Amino acid sequence: MSRYILPWTLTDIEALRRVAPFGIITTPALNRSVPEEEAVVLKCENLQKTGSFKYRGAASAMYYHRAEGGEVWQRMLRFGVASSSTGNFGRALAAVTRDLGLRCRIYLHDAVPPFKAQALEAVNPSVEIVRVPYEGWRGMMTSSVGIDDSLVYLSAETDPYTQLGYATIAHEIVEQVPNVRHVLVPYGGGALALSLAETFRQLAPQVQVHAVELETGAPFSASLAQGKPTRVAYTPSFVDSIGADFVIPQNFAANRQMLADSLVVSLASVANAIQRLVIEDRIVAEGAGAAALAAAHAFASQLREKGGNICCLISGGIISAALLARILEGSDTTITI
Repeated sequence: MSRYILPWTLTDIEALRRVAPFGIITTPALNRSVPEEEAVVLKCENLQKTGSFKYRGAASAMYYHRAEGGEVWQRMLRFGVASSSTGNFGRALAAVTRDLGLRCRIYLHDAVPPFKAQALEAVNPSVEIVRVPYEGWRGMMTSSVGIDDSLVYLSAETDPYTQLGYATIAHEIVEQVPNVRHVLVPYGGGALALSLAETFRQLAPQVQVHAVELETGAPFSASLAQGKPTRVAYTPSFVDSIGADFVIPQNFAANRQMLADSLVVSLASVANAIQRLVIEDRIVAEGAGAAALAAAHAFASQLREKGGNICCLISGGIISAALLARILEGSDTTITI
């Protein structure tokens, strides 16, 4: 099997970091505050602009398309930009297109909680939010093709420029986390894990990247077991940015070669991780953002066998006050708010 190669290099990553388009920030990497977990480091993408790592991808893609000034950019100027999202990439793209004065349409599937839609409108009151059935949304995610031919469809998962934006996270981790050995990454569409793994391959090959999935929908784990893209049962939950019934085929083909494994965690463990992040570290994370820490706890002995530091990617912090309060109180969190 030939190795998957992404169409960008370390030089491209370094150039993007120097430019930091649309105000991309270098997020902190913080050691956990509890002594028994001093080897666990939190990469806080919840502090990125618009509240998640997805801002890096949206800002990178729009920066490069504008810089190229080609046909794609001309269509963006004329018709606008569209994407499908569970909320976080939509929020990021809405913010960047607002700054550029471009039309923006975001397709959300029917199980995305209202708070995520409200978060889009908060950064861009002009954003067009279109609710679609889950099956139609899945089709856009897997094909990277929108349902409106006039708007330019920008994929959060397969566009090389969005992946380049995500790759800057790995570049920062190498600078910030000494002796890093394991990086735990929430797995949704797979672009984040893929981008980090390829960057570490070039920059710090000793680092293993582990996908983190949820027991209510872990298609990457199932696909690894079957050796091909595999559909699974999926139940929507309060963890709304990861978990699905499908993998994106081209990302799976790459990630099966590049990731160490998939660590599947429970809803209860994610809720506990959210609680601990708030109480012990003063960090507010959404469900997907806390999933990596949940995995660090659940698979602690396995991860510590090889020594080195464990970096948990806190991928986002877009969570409603009502849901956060419910989790902190220890209430049932098996359904979406």
